[in-house]
Amino acid sequence: MSQIYKLPLVLEPQPEGGYVVTCPLLPELITEGETVQDALQNANDALSAIVEALKDLKRPLPSILQAKKENTPFWIETVLAVCNTVKHRRNSNRLVAKNSRGVEQGHTAFGII
Repeated sequence: MSQIYKLPLVLEPQPEGGYVVTCPLLPELITEGETVQDALQNANDALSAIVEALKDLKRPLPSILQAKKENTPFWIETVLAVCNTVKHRRNSNRLVAKNSRGVEQGHTAFGII
C-alpha cells in the first residue's frame, strides 16, 4: 500500500532542457526529468527510495516527512501541462475540447463533465 507525503519541490529548468528537482526540506531528494511530468514521477521514485532506505537502516523518517493520515483532506498545489493545440467547439451550453488523444471532454464553469 502506498503512502501519501506532502512536501515542497523545486523544479529548476536546465539550459540543455529538462528539469532538476530538489526539495528544500529534504536535501536527500534530488532528481531530474526531461518534462515536468517525468521530473515529478522521478521525484516520486526518489522519495520512495529514500523512505525505503531509511526503513532498511531502521532510521526514523524526518519529522517533515510524515505520511498523510488516511481519509483526511489535504491541500496540494500542482503543475498541470495544458496542450495548446486542443481544438474547442461550442455544443449548447458547454465547451467541448478534444484532448491530445482525440477524446472529447466537455467543460462547464464548474469543471469537467
